[in-house]
Amino acid sequence: MFTYLEKILGKTIKYYDSLMVSKSEKAVITKAEINKVLIELQPLTLPAKAYNLDIKEDNYSSLNQLVQTPKNAKGDLLSFKGSFIVGNRTLFLFINEDKARSDKSNYSLLIQKTDELTREGKSAIYHDKGVLFQSLPIWEEVIHRFLKIHKLIVSLHPKHPWTLYKKVMSNFEIPKKQVYVGGYPQWQINDIDFRQLKNLNFLLEYQLTDGSFFIFFFEDCLTKEIVTITQKG
Repeated sequence: MFTYLEKILGKTIKYYDSLMVSKSEKAVITKAEINKVLIELQPLTLPAKAYNLDIKEDNYSSLNQLVQTPKNAKGDLLSFKGSFIVGNRTLFLFINEDKARSDKSNYSLLIQKTDELTREGKSAIYHDKGVLFQSLPIWEEVIHRFLKIHKLIVSLHPKHPWTLYKKVMSNFEIPKKQVYVGGYPQWQINDIDFRQLKNLNFLLEYQLTDGSFFIFFFEDCLTKEIVTITQKG
């Protein structure tokens, strides 16, 4: 299994989808197998929210009441993309889309404690309620982080474990949106060393408007610094 993974490491999610579709004709997945995995997987699901961005001009003009707009390496102000409430904190997202691929100083995520914002400040920025859904890790994360679940899936279907997991995931609908907050990162390319994520808390995933570039924002649990990882679509 791992030798095979090493040979194809770095392939896109579309590659794996095509691979699983090609195998699914030979794979017979029973409802009983799906239910067994669902029962074991349920405690690992994490709540997440999906958003489409709709920034109104009056929201943007009120931003300075809350946070100082960050600038890129050339001193240009970043564009405000939205604010998202997570627990007792508010995340403020800034991205210059046209330059984000080539220069990481063109995106930034700021965090403020919501209860520290003034009443006027809280009402100044529009907070979309978003679409709540249950988030699952991608297959590669299951392999590296959730050994018990991985062993169960392989024992149920040793020749087609990916196909079984895909069938299980089909029970959890992921809304197609531009921003995902919380839950598990939905990696586009399987080139992640999950050991490096051990001390990182996932906050937010942003997809550029054309769908060609993804930015994943994390918070370092030790330093509280924002860490970003990018992938091409």
